Amino acid sequence: MPGGTRLASRLWLPLLPENAPVPAILEYIPYRKRDMVRARDARNHPFFARNGYACVRVDMRGSGDSEGLMTDMYGTDERDDALAVIAWIARQPWCSGQVGMMGTSWGGTNALQAAARRPAALKAVIAVCATDNRFDDDIHHMGGCLLTDTVEWGATLPAILAAPPDPATVGSQWRAQWQMRLDAFPAPAHSSRADHQPFCRRQPEGFIRKPVALQPRTDRFVVQHGGLELPEVARDTERLGDRFAQLAR
Repeated sequence: MPGGTRLASRLWLPLLPENAPVPAILEYIPYRKRDMVRARDARNHPFFARNGYACVRVDMRGSGDSEGLMTDMYGTDERDDALAVIAWIARQPWCSGQVGMMGTSWGGTNALQAAARRPAALKAVIAVCATDNRFDDDIHHMGGCLLTDTVEWGATLPAILAAPPDPATVGSQWRAQWQMRLDAFPAPAHSSRADHQPFCRRQPEGFIRKPVALQPRTDRFVVQHGGLELPEVARDTERLGDRFAQLAR
């Protein structure tokens, strides 16, 4: 990443002839890939790999086995890292240069934020239970009001970020990396009333305001779901595959 921070990832590749590049699908979240959502990842990503896609699951900066610190939800580092990860994936010999993103909740919202910045390699997004307007429609805020979910989330997110990286992945520096995270606490996200006052007064800089910004060109395909309607998600996953096929030709 810019500045030298390294992010941890897990990669699934299809069984194809050597040197056959394929489109890639990125999921970029802070929910620890080594344990917290390992079983879910092991179910979802191999499905796409079996159908001809490279799948990349990245722990965000400051979470899981990744280096660095998380300063806030949807912060500048997170959004900039997303673009750097997309560009890195597109450069790999196993990737055709076409990248899609998928995610639920946090992962869906940051995928929409990445799409709004129009990285050249990002061609498709499936966002489930996500929002392109965090001021009016978000699990933590609604019309600028702080919702009760934040009480639970204020305990959950610090617990996730405070967990240590896995020595089997990180190596001997795992303890120093963990200590750096602990020293940076209190964790971000909804820590004080003063933090919310600017948010409640106006739309914060960098947050998406108009959904139209998400589809600026005809070579982009964005699907956004407000709930877990599984038949619709399955249908749109097929559409995502069809769109990749068109782009690969």
